[in-house]
Amino acid sequence: MDLIKMKQDNPLVSVVTPVYNRSDSIGKCIHSVISQSFKDIEVIVIDDGSTDNTRSVIESILEKHPCVILVKNENNKGVNFARNRGIEKARGKFILFLDSDDEIAPFGLETIVKSITQDNIFQHYLFNVSDRIDDPTLPITKSIFKYEDWLSGRLRGDFCHVVERSLLIRFPFQEQFRIYESLNWLRILKENKEQKYSPDILLIRERNRDDSVTLETVLRTRKAVYNKYLFLTEYIKQFSADLIYLKHEDLLISYLKTCILLGIGLGETKANKEMINRFELVLSNSYIFRLINKKMFSLVVLQLIFLKSSINRNLKKISLK
Repeated sequence: MDLIKMKQDNPLVSVVTPVYNRSDSIGKCIHSVISQSFKDIEVIVIDDGSTDNTRSVIESILEKHPCVILVKNENNKGVNFARNRGIEKARGKFILFLDSDDEIAPFGLETIVKSITQDNIFQHYLFNVSDRIDDPTLPITKSIFKYEDWLSGRLRGDFCHVVERSLLIRFPFQEQFRIYESLNWLRILKENKEQKYSPDILLIRERNRDDSVTLETVLRTRKAVYNKYLFLTEYIKQFSADLIYLKHEDLLISYLKTCILLGIGLGETKANKEMINRFELVLSNSYIFRLINKKMFSLVVLQLIFLKSSINRNLKKISLK
């Protein structure tokens, strides 16, 4: 099959790119897609309420390239909201998420299409990215990843994700979080169970920007602390049973301790009590909990409570945002 000339009523791959105030990089990002050798594509760019001239840069490109589609958000809602709007607009069977400060490597789309065509039993394909080229935790040959690899932490970090659109429609990104998209990736990885990984470098990434959304995860503000607390609460709610079933209680305990600590600092007393009660109930039959009797567990909780004053002192130094 000649992949370069292959045509369908709908494109095989839709590239979805949320953008906010990236007038300096969005042009290069889009051109890295439309200059690919594989042309049966659409590029959906979601301007998430930019206040610079990002939108005018996009509009100047789509005038000459009808495969580029602009979706306009009047207000900034965050990357998860923007991605969902792109998923809804997309017509491709698969969706590739491309950050607005990244670029697709030359022949990247052709590599993706070949991978899908040669091994079309998967709903989720993963490819390596430029800043992980020497990552010793990644295999150097094509491999099959499984949900447990991600849940256990054996696999982590960013990849180039190419996912069947039908799966993303069923599991949209959780818009109550502006970031923490890893929460939704775990839901998707659990559903599709196995993913095909290729070590080919498909994304050329920029990770030294001052406006990177990743910086929102740094606990410098009360808002950031609260968002982290909400994320951990939701993570524990959705995946604690799997962590126990797959015998990763140590990870669950670590997440619980962090969540309780943040809750203490934020004054979430009722929620913390409920979390502790659930912790006892869920782990009462686990190996680790048999080693920690209730008296010892109570001492651990007391130690966390004693840290409340120091956490509050630090939080007072943080500007309220």
